[in-house]
Amino acid sequence: MNPDTGTRAVESESNYSGNLQIGNRRSVSPSFSLRRLPWRWIFSPLHVLLAVALLIGGHFERSKHEAQLRAQSTDENWHLVMEFDYMPLAFDLLTIVDFPVMLAAAPAAAVFHSRFVVDMFFVALVGLFWYRIGRGLEQRWNERQTQSKLPSKFVLAANVTGFVVSGAVLVSILWSGSGATSLLVYGAVIAWSAGFMVYFGVKVGRVRLSRRLFQ
Repeated sequence: MNPDTGTRAVESESNYSGNLQIGNRRSVSPSFSLRRLPWRWIFSPLHVLLAVALLIGGHFERSKHEAQLRAQSTDENWHLVMEFDYMPLAFDLLTIVDFPVMLAAAPAAAVFHSRFVVDMFFVALVGLFWYRIGRGLEQRWNERQTQSKLPSKFVLAANVTGFVVSGAVLVSILWSGSGATSLLVYGAVIAWSAGFMVYFGVKVGRVRLSRRLFQ
């Protein structure tokens, strides 16, 4: 066997393996960088800014609409003050993006009489909600690096409660129909409710399975 031929074969094999490693690094690096991003600190501030912008935009949109109504008058000189079926576009967008937070913050409107306090409470919940989503995404992508813990009965009860509540909300929405709500908002609300129902259902199944495995 010619030594030069063997040397060339070894060099070609090493070059091929080196190119293969470079190609794998190039293909893996984008997903690796995305997994390393602090998603909780990306989602939370962006959605807080979006919620504040939509709340301010909805306020000005509603004020403009009410001013247009006051400028109009009926045949009997009655002035229209408001329309019960009117909904600002900014509020529709806010419902599409943050419907679960709106549902959780709804009781605050009955407790606090200040619109500013209710809005600030809602914005705080938006930040916490999307922080938790970002945190969950980070934990899911790095689940190999985290140690699995035995779920407690409290976790099981919380997931069952979330499953029941999201299912009840979904049934009530489907039963009541869209009404004056746009189909886009109605579909987003259904998607949010069904998504949480599936999420909590999967969590309940995992908790029950892990409890059986660790018994």
